[in-house]
Amino acid sequence: IEAKDVLQEVVDVALECKTCLTDIVKFESCYLDKDLHVISNKLTITLKAREAAGVFDRQSNSALDFALARNLWRVRVSKLLEGLTKPTIGQIQNYLKEGLLMNISPKDHYRQKLMELNRIGSQWADVAKKVVLDSGALSLDKVFELIAEGENLPVYLEKELKSLRARSMLYCICRKPYDEKAMIACYQCDEWYHIDCVKLLSAPEIYICAACKPQAEESSTPQNVDGGRTNAEFLEPKTPSPKHTNSRKKLRKAEPGLAQKMLAIANNSSVFDCSSGIDNLWWHNRKPFRRAAKKRTVLDSLCPFIYTQQ
Repeated sequence: IEAKDVLQEVVDVALECKTCLTDIVKFESCYLDKDLHVISNKLTITLKAREAAGVFDRQSNSALDFALARNLWRVRVSKLLEGLTKPTIGQIQNYLKEGLLMNISPKDHYRQKLMELNRIGSQWADVAKKVVLDSGALSLDKVFELIAEGENLPVYLEKELKSLRARSMLYCICRKPYDEKAMIACYQCDEWYHIDCVKLLSAPEIYICAACKPQAEESSTPQNVDGGRTNAEFLEPKTPSPKHTNSRKKLRKAEPGLAQKMLAIANNSSVFDCSSGIDNLWWHNRKPFRRAAKKRTVLDSLCPFIYTQQ
């Protein structure tokens, strides 16, 4: 009889524990609030009571474990949303999948928050993908506005932001963003050009763009001049014929007169210019005439030196 009474007491305790577990599991499944302290405390008390009861009930234990896992999901989502770094769109979508498998209610605070962030991030990502593939149709100022909008979102979209920043870089003479067309880089300025835009049939080993070609020609002209001089040094001089010498003598006799006239004219003009320039300089820098001594208004002190005829 005593053993039967003890067994009855154990059964009663097990039933009470099962009832408590069932109530806590139902409360947890219906809990939709942001504050997790209430449900966490109740689940902790229930877990301790199950261990103290010493009764194994497979159904009740599995239900309690499932409730604990659901609550742990809420705690992890709360830490993700309240962390110092922004959650990525991949993290948000992974937590949404886990919540769907755990039968988290669509009215749950944390699931609604994840769904809202997923909607905001997905909408912006769709717009960003269209802009990346528009071949430069959207103006740069609009692209920069879209980048700033993406940086201010509560969701971090690394891939889309990186693609938009690459889209804002313009190349070639067509000033278009990078696409998958064949391109070639200038050997001097490292600017990229489409092979079709620069009208090349094939990619050469060394390509210099039109903007760098004048610089290349300037750098190459002194070398050509020096090369011409060096080649001229090795040429054998030829003795001119008498006719050429006579004509040169006549030219030399006639040239000094013309050269002297031109030199005289140039000297006269330079002298006149110089004199006119000096005159202008003197005129602008002249000092005004001033009295060396102040004019006396009272002449009493000079009375002994003034001779007056009486």
